[in-house]
Amino acid sequence: MSRPCTPLPDTLAQRPIAVSEGPSLGLSPDILRHPRLLAPFFGVRALPVAGEPRNTPADRARGRALAYVPRLRANELFSHATALVLLGCPIALPAEPHVSILRPARLARARGAVGHTHSAAIAPWRHQPSGAPVAPPALALTQAAAVLPFRELVVAADHLIRPRREHNGTSVVALGELEAAAATAKTRGIRRLRTALSLARAGAESRMETLLRLVLIEHGLPELPLQVAIHDARGKWIGRFDMADLVRKLIVEYDGEQHRTSDRQYARDANRLERARDAGYQVLRFRHTDVLQTPRETARRVAHALGLPVALLGEPLRGYLRER
Repeated sequence: MSRPCTPLPDTLAQRPIAVSEGPSLGLSPDILRHPRLLAPFFGVRALPVAGEPRNTPADRARGRALAYVPRLRANELFSHATALVLLGCPIALPAEPHVSILRPARLARARGAVGHTHSAAIAPWRHQPSGAPVAPPALALTQAAAVLPFRELVVAADHLIRPRREHNGTSVVALGELEAAAATAKTRGIRRLRTALSLARAGAESRMETLLRLVLIEHGLPELPLQVAIHDARGKWIGRFDMADLVRKLIVEYDGEQHRTSDRQYARDANRLERARDAGYQVLRFRHTDVLQTPRETARRVAHALGLPVALLGEPLRGYLRER
């Protein structure tokens, strides 16, 4: 016999809950064992998330972290790469949440989570809309140096220092603050982070734009200016482009998913690019397969357009960029 469809409280529809909250929410032990509820962690129950599937590693890691919120103890917060993804960084990372607690409390040992401890009190930032405590950006990035590959550190830094319209043109954190934190930190991987910060640029507006830029750097090409405003011969504004060399009249663009899913965006960009070509610019457009699957060929196309050879970098940067 099937179980009756018992109405669930609005709280459970909004967020995961601890099993210990059940009685106060009017949920019996039998209801909390119902197969329609998920148990993402021991002692936690949640409803399946409706809507878009979590396709990216960042989406999955963010979802796992939010499912862990009911287990957080006093003086415990999300740390390392998990804090970065909750701050919006579009990084690729394992889904297991990293949590850290003030000593002398013992680190978390929940299955499916990674526990850490810290010795000094941390004033946390807050993830919105959950309100979950997270390590501040500069601290989270220095912590993540121990667990993230080099490219992901650059992606994270680019995201944190990118100017935001919603912040009146300011960034989540200034590059100088990240560099100051890395200069004094002694965590594992901190030298890699310092090098990563030397490559961070405020103009990259997506993960793939950063990765495309790193492909060109890896193959010894000069860095092109980011988010460049292009005008025609009469001085009329054509548009803003991901990367451009105004002297050689070359534009390098990354075509994201919005070009495939939005006809309006596709038409707008096609018109913008056609006007740039009419103004004498050569336009190179790349997709995610060009960046992730055929990076050397992508670099060769840009090198040919610039009239430059592809070159090999020296160490340690060459080795860092080959990390996976």
